[in-house]
Amino acid sequence: MAVIPIQPGTRLLPDATQPSGARFIIDKTLSAGGFGITYLASDAQFEDRCVIKELALGELMGRDTERGTLVAVNGRETDVEYWVEKVVREARLLNRVRHEGVITVRAAWKERGTAYYAMDFIEGEEVLTEPRAGWDWNAWRPVVERMYAALGAIHAQGLIHSDIKPSNILVRPTGYPVFIDFGTARTSEDLRKTRLTTVAFTPGYAPVELESRDKAGDVGPWSDLYSLAMTVMGLFVVHPGLDGGPMEARMRDAIAQHAPASDPYIAGFADKLVAAGVPRSWAEMLVASVQPDHRNRPKSVEDALAMAKEAVAAAAPVQSVPVPEVAPVLATPMVEAAAADVAPVVATPQVEVAPTPAAAQAAPLAVSGPTVKSTSSRNVLIFILLVAIGIALLFGCE
Repeated sequence: MAVIPIQPGTRLLPDATQPSGARFIIDKTLSAGGFGITYLASDAQFEDRCVIKELALGELMGRDTERGTLVAVNGRETDVEYWVEKVVREARLLNRVRHEGVITVRAAWKERGTAYYAMDFIEGEEVLTEPRAGWDWNAWRPVVERMYAALGAIHAQGLIHSDIKPSNILVRPTGYPVFIDFGTARTSEDLRKTRLTTVAFTPGYAPVELESRDKAGDVGPWSDLYSLAMTVMGLFVVHPGLDGGPMEARMRDAIAQHAPASDPYIAGFADKLVAAGVPRSWAEMLVASVQPDHRNRPKSVEDALAMAKEAVAAAAPVQSVPVPEVAPVLATPMVEAAAADVAPVVATPQVEVAPTPAAAQAAPLAVSGPTVKSTSSRNVLIFILLVAIGIALLFGCE
């Protein structure tokens, strides 16, 4: 059951230094899901807008409409306490991720029987869920590479996003994607537990280990890679699931156990991506990232990009060498440092090099300027002419 959102005008995070007595004031509800409610709010400290996420687990909590607080369902108090502590802890960990592609957390706190964290308000558009006319690989390549760089920075802090999908990635007008909504994020410590690890997920974009409680122990960086690959593939091809969305992982898992060749993401899907303009190396890496069995996927962002890099090297023409391309300038030194750990593979233009010696010998010699006969050849012709005249005169005298 969904939890009722709090009313506009509600004040959060008491602060006696502010005229209203609180730092944040709720403006309106943006969205509500199985894990929490997202609000647009005013930040009195920074005097701007921000986004606030409220932990609101429908199966564990209910709203006291008179007080506006959240109350645990009878017998689930311990579970609620676990999640409140978890959300605050992970929001503070997320605050350590200093990267252009990861939303900035301003504050994390406990109040009204639950947990809250405030984030920057991002001006941008959600990633497309299906191909759009006029958009191709060249247009999306920088955005895709930055997505992988940002995901690497998230994983470097021991966090797993767990709910990557088009609506959770905003693309700024500058072309930089930003991962948002870390309400279902997990830490390395959580990955060793199976308790309450499948509260919320997005069918189609979530791998089977996120959908199935009995496989929750298999969650890891490869789970985010699955979700990101599904998101990226949707930019170039129509997914084979219902209404053009990704096929649900549980269905794919069942197919993999009985008729693996029938999985639409296995047989020929890389060819569809290539036909849509995606480089073969990236197409094969994306397909590898959405294998039903997590053991068959790349284990990390570094592994995924290395796979694409190796494929590029294997397919490179013998007579070509790469020309370095200038990397985009990121906002801060900290951003550059984070991106350097998982630098995206940049597809660089190719230029032809000089032909091999064997080829040079077989090729005709081209000389610039007018063609000039050699002096030695002219002298030989004059000599032959004189000899012929002498013989003619000799026979003529006789």
